Amino acid sequence: MSWLQFLGGPIEAVSNVFAKKEERRKAVKLSQIDRLKNAEDSLAEWELIQAENGRYSWKDEYWTIVLSLPLIGAFIPPVVPFIVAGFEAIQKMPQFYQYWVGVAILTSFGVRLAKK
Repeated sequence: MSWLQFLGGPIEAVSNVFAKKEERRKAVKLSQIDRLKNAEDSLAEWELIQAENGRYSWKDEYWTIVLSLPLIGAFIPPVVPFIVAGFEAIQKMPQFYQYWVGVAILTSFGVRLAKK
């Protein structure tokens, strides 16, 4: 019996350990890919439902009007002091309220706040 035959068994065992480790790594990656694919499908379906539900909603039109009023008023000199006072009042409001208003505006226009 040569020394190569003697080492063949342990070498094969070590090689099997590494092969199984690689198989597990591939299985984990494939499951992650499947999970991401399913999440993207679910997200696309959710966005489709939201678009369908928003079809008869006035949310985006409402916020478009609200956001346009100060812009238009800025070109009417007698209205400018009221606009400035309004923005100063908004600035003094609690941070959480300002955040909620921002979230309401962003979501009505379909802007997602968080991505994967």
